[in-house]
Amino acid sequence: MDDARSVMGWCPDTPAHRRAVTDAIGLVLRRCLDEETSFWAWSAETWFELIAPGHIEFEAAWPGWIDGTIRPYVAAFAYLLGDFTDFHRIGNFNRRSLAWRIFGKNVVEDSVDQVAGTLQGWGYHPTAGAVGQFRTVLIQAMLVNRSPLLQDMTSEALERIREDPGLERQRNGQWR
Repeated sequence: MDDARSVMGWCPDTPAHRRAVTDAIGLVLRRCLDEETSFWAWSAETWFELIAPGHIEFEAAWPGWIDGTIRPYVAAFAYLLGDFTDFHRIGNFNRRSLAWRIFGKNVVEDSVDQVAGTLQGWGYHPTAGAVGQFRTVLIQAMLVNRSPLLQDMTSEALERIREDPGLERQRNGQWR
């Protein structure tokens, strides 16, 4: 867990966020005790139950000592330690900050800017809402592909990404 914490690419350097990372580790270790198993043996379902379908359910499961800053770090640990990518199950959350935590802010933004620049060069000038949607879809693709690098978006990767249930809302026009 210390290794996973040390590779997180972006974490605001504030006391609240430093505490949130530590609390997230505490939640994972507490669940190890409850499950009587190590986290590397957990299924996606066990990670999902810990992260919860939404922030309200997450906070309700741990009354009195957690806040909203902890859940994103639990999701990052689930991704890094448990290969969790069932993000479509955990409600609305900031995929961009999750990708920053996992891959690093600069590399994520460089890739997003490169794609946006190419699209603009082709004449696409999306509205403000479409820009956010484009970024969300691209970042979801990075998370599913487990890489923020555009050269890793191979034909095989794009096919796998296209089939990912996390993009179902996009296919149905529900992401905003």
